[in-house]
Order: sequence, then structure tokens, then C-alpha cells
Amino acid sequence: MQKKIPQRQCMGCRERKAKKELIRVVRGTDGNVSLDFGGKLNGRGAYLCPNPECLKKAQKASLWNAAWKRPFPRRSTTEWYGKWRRQTMDKALNYLALARKAGRIELGEEPVGACARARKARLVVVASDATDHTWRRAKSFVAGTEQLCMKVPFTKDQLGEAIGRTSLAMAAFTDPAMAVSFVKALEQPERYRADLEKLEYPTPSRLAYERQEKASGSIFTHTGCRKK
Repeated sequence: MQKKIPQRQCMGCRERKAKKELIRVVRGTDGNVSLDFGGKLNGRGAYLCPNPECLKKAQKASLWNAAWKRPFPRRSTTEWYGKWRRQTMDKALNYLALARKAGRIELGEEPVGACARARKARLVVVASDATDHTWRRAKSFVAGTEQLCMKVPFTKDQLGEAIGRTSLAMAAFTDPAMAVSFVKALEQPERYRADLEKLEYPTPSRLAYERQEKASGSIFTHTGCRKK
């Protein structure tokens, strides 16, 4: 018998989702309100999607009044956004580090270019403060293919720190599952919805290409070389 997944309703968008996908908001016995990322704090709880827009909607509609019998303390908003942002960044950057350890990512302009030319890049990511030249180069690598390219909300220093370098302007995920996990961890569903759908549901031509590569035994090595 399949185990039932606990569901909760987001106070912002009002959609019911798996409890583990939502962030718990707690009003303690002292009246203070806090974000409960671990889901273990004592107090009266409500739930939100990991999206600041849902917090704004909940505040605007005064939905906290019904849940807690008192208004939401607006002085907490700025602090919440900071915590929300840090939680999201840590989670996404962890996937970058995991991909490097697994050898499922190419780092730097030349390796990314070689990877894209071999059509092994599932997702090319570019730092938010990369130069216009770097951004144009990244887009040119995937032009005319079904490989994706996006700017991410991390600086070169932040990307570099995640993988043990001083700086990183560009990287390419070669593993589709890790690419999907990275984009989901950014927790900006509206902004990245189209890219996420392309990663999760590749086109028939992309699937046919991958089957052909697998059958031929062609491998893309970490140095950017193809071999049998």
C-alpha cells in the first residue's frame, strides 16, 4: 500500500502541496513569528511556498488574521527575505559542488565550449556579474541546439567558492537530473518554469540523439574529449 504524503495549503497561492515542499511559519507562545525550515519549532503553524511572492500575497489578503487570530508583524518581512534568500542560495550551490565531485559538470569557458560542441551540456549557467562578452559566448555555445543557457542569481565569487575556486563565470551541467535539481533549488518557479520543463521533458530529437550516443559508446570526458 502506497504511503500517503502529508499535504498542506500555502497561505499565499492557496494551493495544496506536499508538506515537505513548503516552509512552515510559526507563531510562538510569546507572539513572535519565525520561519521554521526544519519544521520542528513549537507554536501555531501556517505554510508558504518557498517563493517570496506567496508571502506578499498572504500579507496583502490579511490571511494571517484568520490563521493566527492576529495580523502578521510586518517588521519581520525584511528579515524573512534575507533568511529565505540565504537558504535558497546554500541549497542551489550545494548541487553545484555535488556535480563537481561526481564529474558531472564542466567548469570555465573552454571546457564548457567543448562540452556544448559535443552536445553534452544539459544546462549552461552563467554568473550574474559575468561580462556581456561571456554571456554572449555562452549563448553562442548552445545556439541552434536544444542545450539550455541561463544566468543565475550568483556572482562569480559565489560560484567559485562553491567548487573550491576563487572565481567561476560559467559552468555546464552534463547530468540532466543534477541540472533539474539545481534549477528547482533556485526556488523561483515563475522565472525558470520554461527552462525547467525543457530539462524535465526533453524533445524526441534530444532523446533520439542520446540513444544514438549511448549505442555508439561515445563518451565525453572531463577534459572535453570524445572517445570510444
